[in-house]
Amino acid sequence: MCCQVHAQLFETIFANMSSPLRQAIDELLLIPEGQQRTYFNQLKEYPPSAKISSLKTFSDRYQALIDTGINEFEEKIIDTTLLNYLYRLTKRYSAKDIKRFKDHKQYALMICFLLETRKVLLDRLVDMHDQYVMEICRQTKNNHDKKHKEFRQRQKQAIDILLHATGLLLDWPDDKPIFKNELWLRIDKKHLLASIDDLIRFKRLVERGYCNLLMLRYPSLRKYFAHFIQLPFAVTKGTGALLKAIELVRQLDSGNRKILPNDAPCRFITKELRRWLKDDAGNINRNVWEMGLALAMRDAIRSGDLYLPQSKDHVSFWDLTLNELTWDDTKKTAYSELNQPMPDEIQSILHSTFIDSTKTVEHRFGLDNFAEIVNGKLNSNVMTNWRFQINWPGCKKRSMRTCQLFVLSSCLWRWIK
Repeated sequence: MCCQVHAQLFETIFANMSSPLRQAIDELLLIPEGQQRTYFNQLKEYPPSAKISSLKTFSDRYQALIDTGINEFEEKIIDTTLLNYLYRLTKRYSAKDIKRFKDHKQYALMICFLLETRKVLLDRLVDMHDQYVMEICRQTKNNHDKKHKEFRQRQKQAIDILLHATGLLLDWPDDKPIFKNELWLRIDKKHLLASIDDLIRFKRLVERGYCNLLMLRYPSLRKYFAHFIQLPFAVTKGTGALLKAIELVRQLDSGNRKILPNDAPCRFITKELRRWLKDDAGNINRNVWEMGLALAMRDAIRSGDLYLPQSKDHVSFWDLTLNELTWDDTKKTAYSELNQPMPDEIQSILHSTFIDSTKTVEHRFGLDNFAEIVNGKLNSNVMTNWRFQINWPGCKKRSMRTCQLFVLSSCLWRWIK
């Protein structure tokens, strides 16, 4: 039976495939010239650490996968669970093993593999971008802290020298002119000029040191960011400015735009970069703006404001929930698997359960002669008898209420057992 279902599914998938897609799949199973492995085996590789070379390699693989025409295939004809199962099954085969199957099964397995691989590649590219941006931010922060610590010590010495020089100038007699030669006799000229230079450099380091160090990594970022920005991103409501910025970068890279407009969205730029975002003329520095966009995309993907509809892990939050149509289809199955009544049956089930429980309690109390309830109270004669049957030190000093509570707890314990 299982084989028949699979065979029907393979035929359905094969019938929905176009001829260019079949030719592209055949090329994936062949070894290209100058290489030792098929592209099919390359798609199964796990990514190394997040470096420029690995990011470019996986970006090229994703683009080659899209060039096969897999986006034109209707994915809804395959169940998600079955699609994942066939993907894991195909991943275990080599290109030689795949060619041994019949055409229907061969192309169907490859379609399932390509559909899931598209999701996996998107997730890996996003994760590698996150790791790379986090790494350059960490290295930049460490370098900035080291320089800040070094110049902070030199700044203290420079301040002491300048304070000494300022004190000499303030204490100089009013009726006596100031000559540089006399000043240099009391202050070391070389140390004073070096102190002024140290203070200027420390001021620049505090104001824009982190930005300058971060922008040194921009050429490396651009080596892969031009491909990364082409991924099919989407945004949630309220974050349209980020998608507009992504589209601006695409237009600049394609040549449709020559200059970044002054009204480009800048709300996502961090405070470390915002101070040096524009020059004196009010023009936006593209390098700073694009670096801020890369950081904002990392944060937006983490929060879910920016997502990839075709990925597996980085999808919209609402795609992970059940809409009304899907819930209507799966409601009965969910309630039956959880062994829970339907909402319209809860009231009647609660009422019948309460009646049955009451009858059971009434029946069990009738079988127990340890105590009896009369008019909603325990029989006082039983309580009195138990008062004198209890043997413990200081029993006579205990109150009647204590004995009653003891008898009541004993009755409940025996009834529960």
